[in-house]
Amino acid sequence: SFPTEYRVEYLNPDFITNNSPRPVISKSPAQLAFNAQGTLTVTIPASLASGEIQVSLMDMGYITHAWHANSRLVFLENTLSGNNTLTITAPPNGNIYPPGPAWIYVVADGVWSVGVQVMIGDGGNPPRPAQGVTLNLTSL
Repeated sequence: SFPTEYRVEYLNPDFITNNSPRPVISKSPAQLAFNAQGTLTVTIPASLASGEIQVSLMDMGYITHAWHANSRLVFLENTLSGNNTLTITAPPNGNIYPPGPAWIYVVADGVWSVGVQVMIGDGGNPPRPAQGVTLNLTSL
């Protein structure tokens, strides 16, 4: 028999609990095609502006039968222009990040913004090879 597991992990980073300033995404594209460029309008607090600026895509995944699957975290190439425009490049293809909904975050000096939802690719299923064998039932 397997005992029930009651442990829980709680994520509580300092920048959430101490009301520190966080990056803010005020405008983002609703959809990003693979390998395309897009623009984010952001506000980076002065206290974080001298640190590294990153942009990430995250898929939280899904849970079934106590198994958490399909979660992903991909950091995008980005360039900050002035104080509020980030030019980003989407993942090159569905092997790096599958088509569908994602959460985009700006990370300034280790402090994460609130996520904004974006559609990656066309949102359709990735291409799959033909599966199974075609049977000619009239010849049986």
